[in-house]
Amino acid sequence: MNGTVLVAGGTGRVGTHAVNFLSRSENVKRIIIVGRDSLSGRTILNNATISAALNQFYPKIEYRKANLRDEEETLNLLQETQPNAILFAATAMSMFPFHGMKTQSTGAYFIIRDLAILYPFMKTLKRAGIKTQLVNVAN
Repeated sequence: MNGTVLVAGGTGRVGTHAVNFLSRSENVKRIIIVGRDSLSGRTILNNATISAALNQFYPKIEYRKANLRDEEETLNLLQETQPNAILFAATAMSMFPFHGMKTQSTGAYFIIRDLAILYPFMKTLKRAGIKTQLVNVAN
């Protein structure tokens, strides 16, 4: 792929690793990190840029602060950036508050929690009318 990859949830654990991997992939020319935390976003952007340069890759990497629950904001982001691929790694919150709880008491919560972001995003992606590939790694 010679194009743009948007990493939704790019400031989380999975998103951070994805950004670092993509930054060292020769066919990725532009990476858009999307998240809620500007400080983490800039840090991840800088780390990925350095990592890529050490491997002699120079993709354009940018950070966009966005609330993926806001359909209009997401629609504008998608139409403006026109990503060829989207890696969806966004979740509503960390799993740490549930550490130690029994799986059967948290399973339904996690499904609902992740769909609270994924479903509006998918609706907005359809409205945007762009040709892209989406990979959901949030669930």
